[in-house]
Amino acid sequence: MHDFLEGVVPLILRVTLLHMHTQRLMTVTQFNAELKSFQYGKYDKDALPCALRTDHLSGKATFPGKASEKFCLFRVLPFLAGRYISKDNRHWRLYLQCREIGDIILAPVIGRSVLSYLKMCIETCLYDFCELYPDHMTPKMHYLLHYADVIALFGPPRALWCMRFEAKHQHFKRLAGVMNNFRNICLSLAVRHQLHQCWQFSSVDILKQDVRCKGSTSIPFSVVPGCFRELICQYTCLSADALLTVERVTEVEVDNITYAVGDIFVLALLHEESVPLFFKVTLILNLDRWILCGRLLISDYYDSHLHAFHISEGENWISVAGSMIDHHPLDEYVDQDGERYVVLRYSIMRS
Repeated sequence: MHDFLEGVVPLILRVTLLHMHTQRLMTVTQFNAELKSFQYGKYDKDALPCALRTDHLSGKATFPGKASEKFCLFRVLPFLAGRYISKDNRHWRLYLQCREIGDIILAPVIGRSVLSYLKMCIETCLYDFCELYPDHMTPKMHYLLHYADVIALFGPPRALWCMRFEAKHQHFKRLAGVMNNFRNICLSLAVRHQLHQCWQFSSVDILKQDVRCKGSTSIPFSVVPGCFRELICQYTCLSADALLTVERVTEVEVDNITYAVGDIFVLALLHEESVPLFFKVTLILNLDRWILCGRLLISDYYDSHLHAFHISEGENWISVAGSMIDHHPLDEYVDQDGERYVVLRYSIMRS
């Protein structure tokens, strides 16, 4: 979090946008206009990037935003500025190299065979950065050189990062702002925290093992679209006569994993190239177990300039019971030409 999301990422964003601004490819005003009009996905709306000023690019002011907001801008930048810059631009290639590094080090599963490739990517990225921006190198950029060795010893950095600790600190920051205690703030925060922990531990469902759902309605099975009825009967080994009514929900949380209508998940990895096969949830039904019905989204190709997968809807409707290779919901984005893309938050590798 501190090395990459708050060190490397804002530096790469700053020098990339500064190059575009000085070369009149895209001014700060144009960038802010794109930032304001851009249609963010459902899960990226929680960390909207901040508008920029010229002094943010020159280095006179700190690049704005929290770590999550910088990470959001880092991922959606190709949809904001990609059409303003050519594919063979060296400065843009440096940004894409950093994206590839981020995809690997933020992955929850990292194979040992990938570490040599990661080390090569980092060395290439730093070499190109020194050539393009010799006066902008920082210690946090240098720290990347040790990531492959650290991952080999301790595993994926995602299991060790400070993001969860920062989330825990938010509780104390909010309390400190509302208590207005100027005599012994440490004692007050400690007492309030202990009381909060006691309240949490007294819950019979502290680990949230119960199923939680939203938008629950009971509907006749005959109302379920025909494309799903046959799938559900095959999946549950029940006849249509035995299924008189079913429960339909818009969102369900099972084993601390949330599934909602409209979410996109990676269902599987295809071929040796590990091409992701996406699944878009259309219907969530309760049939003694939760069934997700939807359509497959086929990865037509990988657009390196946008660092995203171009998708198209498959012909087949399928039903699954949460058996995805990755349970982090993704957002779908549409470019100026109406083409549909899915941006991964990290590389998904076979364990």
